[in-house]
Amino acid sequence: GPLLTLLKQARAYGLGLVLSTQNPVDLDYKALSNAGTWFIGRLQTERDKMRVMDGLEGAVTGGNFDRKKTERILSGLSQRVFYLHSVHRDEPLIFTTRWVLSYLAGPMTREQLKLLKDDVDSGYENKNQMVSEPHKEPKAGQGYSRPVLPPDIDQLFIPAENIEPESIIYKPFILGVADVLYTSAKYDINTFKRYSVITTVENEPIPLDWKNSERLNIQLEDLTGEPNDKAGYEEIASAAAEPKSYPKWKQMLEKYLRSECQLELYYSPTLKVVSNPDEEDRDFRIRLQHMMHEKRDEEVENLKKKYQSKINTLTDRQRRARQSLEKQNAMANQKKMEAAVSAGTALLGALFGKKALTATSISKVGTAVKSTGRALKSSDSISQAQETLESVQEKLLELEYELESEIEKISEKYDLQSERLEKVEIRAASGNINTHYMGLIWKPEQA
Repeated sequence: GPLLTLLKQARAYGLGLVLSTQNPVDLDYKALSNAGTWFIGRLQTERDKMRVMDGLEGAVTGGNFDRKKTERILSGLSQRVFYLHSVHRDEPLIFTTRWVLSYLAGPMTREQLKLLKDDVDSGYENKNQMVSEPHKEPKAGQGYSRPVLPPDIDQLFIPAENIEPESIIYKPFILGVADVLYTSAKYDINTFKRYSVITTVENEPIPLDWKNSERLNIQLEDLTGEPNDKAGYEEIASAAAEPKSYPKWKQMLEKYLRSECQLELYYSPTLKVVSNPDEEDRDFRIRLQHMMHEKRDEEVENLKKKYQSKINTLTDRQRRARQSLEKQNAMANQKKMEAAVSAGTALLGALFGKKALTATSISKVGTAVKSTGRALKSSDSISQAQETLESVQEKLLELEYELESEIEKISEKYDLQSERLEKVEIRAASGNINTHYMGLIWKPEQA
């Protein structure tokens, strides 16, 4: 028809022509094949995709058209992402744009054609004609004006501190605030932890990645909903201006918290104790040292009680052995004295007596000799008592050494310097993550 003729003539005579449509299926693929440069955006239906594919296949010369690859690329295009085909390029180009203007005014009416004709007749010398002001980039340090966003998008502002109002530039971030419940029956853990993280959003095929986020050290209650009136704004990515992006980012945040943000604790194998959430290694070791001292003292006390009965028994035996030795010594000394006196008396009487030796005097000498023999036997009893005392003392020393050795083992067991703390990671279940806020947050910076 006329459109095909127009495209062919434009191509033949080098006339620049722009053909814009939202319904490629309404166009003849022969007409599409005459276009030298193609800007293909997101296609809604399979029929539109197939018609564009047919047109591209006819436009590409030399058999270099990869239909499967092109179909895969077109199926993956997101909003404001375009596929560029040019007869001057060997390969297609994928690019993004911040703004898209639509020229789809529809069929022109007679009145509109008349206005165009009047403009041609009158020429372009009319100085009073109003011309729309072109888009201006903001001056350095001013920023753009605040973007108008759908009311479904929550917006918060970080209070500006130590920045002059005229020098404030608000930079857009995505803020996610969620409470995560960590539970572990093994370590007796049941605790909540709040995460407030922000990340940038870009005009990219994947506009946001929570792995690049950073912690926001401001309470949600301390943020404000009103900005400074004199501040400027940085441009916002197109995905951040779409309300449907935020539920998807909320799911991504919860997946990120579940997989990347484990609760990290320290575990003491000796005491079977874990650190508290957010407790630093140093603070945990100080608490462990105090607990180990208490545990060590408790076990040492119980050990001493266990050994005390044995020590008491041996101490009592030692006391009785010492008393027996002292008694034997006393008895031996007394018998030696008696024997000496008796023997001396008998001999003196026998030698210097007035009467001759009689049976009686001889008997007295025999009795003295017997007393001396008994005294010698008492010396043997003393040796036995001495051996008994030494044996008891040796056993008592061995028991005391054994006790000291056991106490030393307990001290080594509860020595914090030799304790190797284990690192424990607890992941949150998917049902234990509750997102309180998912929205846009503006961070003030110095222009």
